[in-house]
Amino acid sequence: EASARALQLVAHAASAPNLHVQVGINQEFDARFLDAMVEDPERLCQLSLSDYMRQAGSEGIELVMWLIMRGALNDRVTEMHRHYHVPASNTAVGHLILENR
Repeated sequence: EASARALQLVAHAASAPNLHVQVGINQEFDARFLDAMVEDPERLCQLSLSDYMRQAGSEGIELVMWLIMRGALNDRVTEMHRHYHVPASNTAVGHLILENR
């Protein structure tokens, strides 16, 4: 189950001394993440915490919380709304509204 795997991901976070964190906004990763939240959340469970930090920067670890939320929904969902914006700051803003099928 996606939520159990997401919790395992958090519980088994390993230190990564040679971690190279993404600098700047990785819009391609963000788009792939939002797509997978709808269509293939299991794939997101395969990413380590280090992978999230590499792809989305240190603040990207909050995406694990999104994945835990996704685990509370049915396997199949309908995307009701998506918004993605990069303001003048160094953080992208994403919104995703999903409805159980």
